Amino acid sequence: MINDMNNISDVYDGLRADFDSPWKEIIQAYFSQAMHFFFPETSALIDWERPYEFLDKEFQQIAREAEALAIRNTEAISALTTKVDSLTDNVNDLTNNVNELTSDINRLLARSAVLDDVVLQLQESQVQNQRSFQQYREDFLEHQRTSNAALNSLESILLQLIRIFPQS
Repeated sequence: MINDMNNISDVYDGLRADFDSPWKEIIQAYFSQAMHFFFPETSALIDWERPYEFLDKEFQQIAREAEALAIRNTEAISALTTKVDSLTDNVNDLTNNVNELTSDINRLLARSAVLDDVVLQLQESQVQNQRSFQQYREDFLEHQRTSNAALNSLESILLQLIRIFPQS
């Protein structure tokens, strides 16, 4: 099968050469007229008094070299594309990791905000409790003073009563 394909390619190359040859001969024979007809502005720039030569063999060599270079470049581009794809995958992985970290940080920040609110409430509660304690202490001391004053008054009344009504 592969040999058949090679034979078909050879036949095609032979046919192509057969079709190309007459055109090349016509163009070479009537080159100045063809240039003047198809490219009049360019033809006006050419010095037709000077000899010219056809470089179709050199062009074919250049074409073969260009094809070989194109194959090497295609391989290089393919390798580059593979490397770019690999880098793209790495960037995608990094993006996913950054997104996960960002999500984790957002959750931590949300928890931190909740804890900050709780701490503020505890601080406010502590301040309020300290005020209440201070007020209770002041009230206690006031009650203690008034109770002591009342006891002192009762004591003096009792002493007066003892003087008035001595116990015998």
